[in-house]
Amino acid sequence: MKFKNLLSNLFSTKSASSARVLESPWSLFTHYGDPRWSKYSFDTLANRGYSQNAIVYRCCDLRASFIDSLNWHVYKGDKLVEDMYHPLVKLLKRPNTRPDSNSFFYSLMVSVDLAGNAYVHMVTPSEREQAPRELLLLRPDHVDLDYYTSGQGGVPRAYRYTPGYYDGQPRGQRLFPIDPVTGYSDILHWMNHNPRDAFCGQATLSAAYRNMETFNEGVDHVKKLLENKGVMPGIYTTDQNISDEEQQQIRMMVESFQPGGERYGQSQILHAGLEYKSTSASPQEMELIQNEIEQARFIAQAMGVPEQLVGIPDSQTYANYQEARLAFYESTMVPVAVNLEQKLTDSLAPRFGDDLWICFDRNSIPAVEERRSRTLESIKDITFMTINEKRKLVGLPEFPEGGDELDQPKKAPAF
Repeated sequence: MKFKNLLSNLFSTKSASSARVLESPWSLFTHYGDPRWSKYSFDTLANRGYSQNAIVYRCCDLRASFIDSLNWHVYKGDKLVEDMYHPLVKLLKRPNTRPDSNSFFYSLMVSVDLAGNAYVHMVTPSEREQAPRELLLLRPDHVDLDYYTSGQGGVPRAYRYTPGYYDGQPRGQRLFPIDPVTGYSDILHWMNHNPRDAFCGQATLSAAYRNMETFNEGVDHVKKLLENKGVMPGIYTTDQNISDEEQQQIRMMVESFQPGGERYGQSQILHAGLEYKSTSASPQEMELIQNEIEQARFIAQAMGVPEQLVGIPDSQTYANYQEARLAFYESTMVPVAVNLEQKLTDSLAPRFGDDLWICFDRNSIPAVEERRSRTLESIKDITFMTINEKRKLVGLPEFPEGGDELDQPKKAPAF
C-alpha cells in the first residue's frame, strides 16, 4: 500500500488521461480521453487563430490584402463615371475620416474570415438624406440580430449594436431597423453562406477550426519540451518500502529538478532503488513535425490559399510561385470580390441615384497583368488574327473602327 500512496502523492495533479492500477503484479494502464477543444467563438478564432497561429494569420493577410488592393469603379448604365468628385467615387476611395480608413476593405475581409459577417454602418448626415458620407466597420462580435417574436416568420427586425459593457451591463446600445419587406437598413451586412442560418454567416476559418487547435497544441507541446530541456514526463517506481518522510524527500527532490526549481537543468541522481520510466511518446514517435505540416496544409486548403504562398515545406502543387498566386486570385479571391461587388451595388449604390453600379477593375490584378503580358508576347507576331481578337484574348475592349482587320506587321520602308 505504501507504493500506492507514493504514486498518489507524487502525481496528485489532475491529468487529461485516466489511469487504473491493478494488483499482483503492479501494472499501470493509461488511455486517452476525449479531445478538449476551446470554446468556438469569434474571440477564439481571433486570439488562437489570427493572433497566435502563423498559418491562419498568413492566409487571412493574403485574402484581405487582395480585397484591399482592388480598384473600384462606378458606372452609370454602361458609362464609366470619370468624375473623381462624384460622392460615391470619393466614398469608395476613402470610406471614412479615421486614420485607418485606407485599410477599410482589409478589415472588412478579416471580419468575414473570422466571424462570417461584416457589418458596415452607412452614416448619413440626417434622416432625410439617403447618401452616406462615411462607412464605419462595426466589430462583428458587438452586433446581434433582433428578431420579431411573432407574426413575421422569424425575420430579423433590427441590428442591435452594443459598443461596450460596464459592470457586465451593455452600454450605449443602438438599434438599426430592417425593413421586413425590402431589407432596407443603414447597416450593410456582407456575410458568408451559412447552411444553418439564413441571416448570420459562417466564418471562413470555421472549417479549419480543429486543425487550427491541433496546430496550436503541437506548438505548445514543443514549447513545454524546450522548457524541460527535452526531458519527457515520466513516473518514478521502486520495489522498496518507503516511509512518509522518504516520500516527502523524494517529492521535494523531483520538484527541484522541474522548471522553476533550484536544480532545474542539473543532472539528476536516483537513489533508494528509484527507477524513472518515461510515460510520454517522443517527438519522433509522435511525428510532430509532419503533423504540424499536415495541419498547416488543411488550414490553407480550407481558406482557399495555395500551400506555396504560406511557406509550407514540400508544397509543389504549382510549377512556381507566380502560378500559385494566379490560381489563388482566379479560383478563390475573384469570386469573393464579385460577391462583394454585388453587395455594394445592391446596398450602397442605389442611395446615390438610379442606374448606378459598382465593380472592381479586373485588369488591375497583378497576377492577371503578368499573364496578359505573357499572352500578348506570344500572340503579337501572329498574322491570322484580327486586332480585336487579340485584344479580346488579353482582356482589353474592342476597337469600334478598324479592329476587325488582320493584324499585319508593318514593313519597314525600303531604301
